[in-house]
Amino acid sequence: MALRNLWTEHYIAIEYLVMPDRGGLTLEEIAEKCSVTRKVLYNWRQDDLLIRN
Repeated sequence: MALRNLWTEHYIAIEYLVMPDRGGLTLEEIAEKCSVTRKVLYNWRQDDLLIRN
C-alpha cells in the first residue's frame, strides 16, 4: 500500500536515514525510535513518497 501522507514517524525515519551511516544507528534502532517494526520501516523505504522527501 502506497503512502498518501507523511506523518511525524516518517520524518523521524527520514532524518536518520539521510545521515551518514544512518547516524550510527541500525535500522532496528531507527524503527524503534519511530515506534514501528523493522518490516514497516523496510516497506517505507521502498515507497516513492518517502524516497522523494
